Formats: sequence, C-alpha cells, structure tokens
Amino acid sequence: MPEVANAALALIEDPTARANQIADVVARDGALAGQVLRIANSAMFARLGQIGSIPQAITVLGLRTLRSIVMAAALCRFRDHKNHQAALVWENSVGTACAATLIAGQSKLKNRDEAYLLGLLHNIGQLLLISQAPAEYARVFDEVEIGEVDYTTAEKSVLGFTHTALGALVARKWNFPKDLTQAILTYKDPLSSSTQFFTPDTRVAVLQLADAVTHQAGLGQPVGYPDESEIILGAARFLELDKKPDFMGSLVEGVRASFDNTRAIYN
Repeated sequence: MPEVANAALALIEDPTARANQIADVVARDGALAGQVLRIANSAMFARLGQIGSIPQAITVLGLRTLRSIVMAAALCRFRDHKNHQAALVWENSVGTACAATLIAGQSKLKNRDEAYLLGLLHNIGQLLLISQAPAEYARVFDEVEIGEVDYTTAEKSVLGFTHTALGALVARKWNFPKDLTQAILTYKDPLSSSTQFFTPDTRVAVLQLADAVTHQAGLGQPVGYPDESEIILGAARFLELDKKPDFMGSLVEGVRASFDNTRAIYN
C-alpha cells in the first residue's frame, strides 16, 4: 500500500480526524489524488454531478465511499500492462468489481460500494505474487493451461498456498473489516461447506458469482481455465437469482458492458 494511501486510510478510520486533514494527506500524492478524482467521477460512484476536489469528494460521497475509492486508486499501482499475466489478473479484478456491483443490486447485499471494492481487491494476492515472484507464478499459469484447473488448484500444486490466503493477510494488514477479509479468504470455497470457523454468507456468494461470471464473460480468462457454469448456478441459487429468465446470459452481457464503460478509468 502506498504510504500516502495508508496514511489517508488510517485517518478515515480515526473518528477524531477532520475532513480537511484527510484531504490534505491525499493531496500529498498528486497521482493518487488524480486517480481518486477519476474514480469518484465514474458512473460507479458519481452521485451529484462533477467532483472537482478531494474535500468535495468527502462532502458528497462520505468517508465510507472515499475509503473504497482510495483503496481502488492505490490498487492501480499494481497493474502492469507489459506483463500479460498481470494484465489478465487486473482485467479480472475490474470485471469482477463490475459484476459484484450488478449482483449486489439484485441481491440482499445492498452496499454497492462495498461490493465494488470486494470485486476489485479479491485477487490482490495474485497481483502481489506476480509482482514479487513472477517466475514462480508463471508456473501457476502453466499449470492452469496444462491441467485445465482453476487458479487455487494450480497454486496449491505449484506454491503450496493460494492467492486467497495471501489476499486475506493483506486485507487484514490494511485493516479491512473482518467480514470483507473473510470473503476474500473463502470466495473459492463451496457454498455448501460450513464449519465452526466459516459459514457462507451473502458477501461470499456475491463475490464467488461475480468472479465466475467474469471468467464466463472472457475477462481475464487464461488459456485452459475451466468452465464455471456449475459454480455460477450454485451461487445464483444461494442468492435466489436463478429464477430470473436467462439470468446467466443477461448477467454476462451486463458485466461486459459495464467493464467497457469502466476500464478506461484505470488506464
């Protein structure tokens, strides 16, 4: 996490911090501030017309939404268009954010900003691995292609751990709420599973469905990645969305359209 973003997030969590203090900290990093304003003015977050400054963003959007936007802006530092694998994972991040927002609007998870942030950050573990251990993670992509398995199966075989576990550790370090951290950790687990440590909830189901639909839409889809139609049907059933006519087709098309409108924000 960039130093300025980390400081801004700490202030946002501090009930004694004033709005002008938060705005001053964000403004210290011109690139971060510019990215925050671009995201704040996107269709995903825009509320009441053009937002021209960080103080205005705080006033119009509120601190909770600003927190999501600062994290989204900070995550842009991880994208690497020169690395094909990083570009694929980044495309999946943005697509899953779009999908999670659409699904949240149709499910019991009504906080669309939270859904967007979850979708964007759900594979932060992959982005870190590609950034810090590119050769090792290239073997994961090879395993996906040769074995026609998903990322977590390939990661267990090659690395001995998964991007979901690493992502949850990062989320905890970034002081994510426990339920959001849990969703990042468990979104690849079967929704039918329930233990003393984990009970599937709406956030997990929304994120699982969003990730699978994004792959189904061909966004960030590596060669050999398996079909996840059954996962989509199971998560949709959990969220009681499966009774809508052609829900899968309409959701896939909705995600593609939303992605096309959103990706330019992060370029």
